[in-house]
Amino acid sequence: MRPAGEPFHVRFASLDQPVTLQDRLVGWCSPAEHWRAARLRRPDAARERLVARGLLRAILVEHLGGSPHEVALTVGEAGKPRLAGSPPPLRFSLSHSSGLVAVCLHASNEVGIDIEHLARDVDVDVLARTLLAPEDAARVTAAGADRKDVFLRLWTRREALGKAAGRGLDWHAGGPGARAWLTARPTGGDWHVHDVDAPAGFLAAVAVAGAPDVSPGTDDTS
Repeated sequence: MRPAGEPFHVRFASLDQPVTLQDRLVGWCSPAEHWRAARLRRPDAARERLVARGLLRAILVEHLGGSPHEVALTVGEAGKPRLAGSPPPLRFSLSHSSGLVAVCLHASNEVGIDIEHLARDVDVDVLARTLLAPEDAARVTAAGADRKDVFLRLWTRREALGKAAGRGLDWHAGGPGARAWLTARPTGGDWHVHDVDAPAGFLAAVAVAGAPDVSPGTDDTS
């Protein structure tokens, strides 16, 4: 890992691009990415996935150089995408929701990002009881009219942590200290979760391995 305090960077990009640009983004994706997208039931979801991966490639080459179609991506533990190489030249995480892509980058530490749309239709009470620790579910219930926002905030932290670790959701529901990491900004352990600014109508969280003073760098939206 790099020295403590090296920032992570978050980029946001819209999936709502001109058709000609979407076609170019899709064309940058590898045969394996096309194969995985084709397994999705809805053609529009498959295209969104490929456009998102094309945007990821465009963002990566801004840091790595080269051409987007030349970016060598592989799949790590639990299906987490990563750059080829040992160690990889850059760590990243990708999330997309309701037409918006979020990418988190760090030079050396594992990262995870999740973004959620506040207008997402969810049964907050059922999901909180089913997916959150009892103390977090109680916190959601106590929020009253704000319980949807509170649930989605906790959920973005949970998803970001799972993505950073390259593990399933069942892992961080039961790991020592994991529930505390999800409830508040963590101050200990190997993973640190940050709420990050997102475009209007969205919530986002980032989980980073390593020192607790790793902080956001300059973020932007394209």
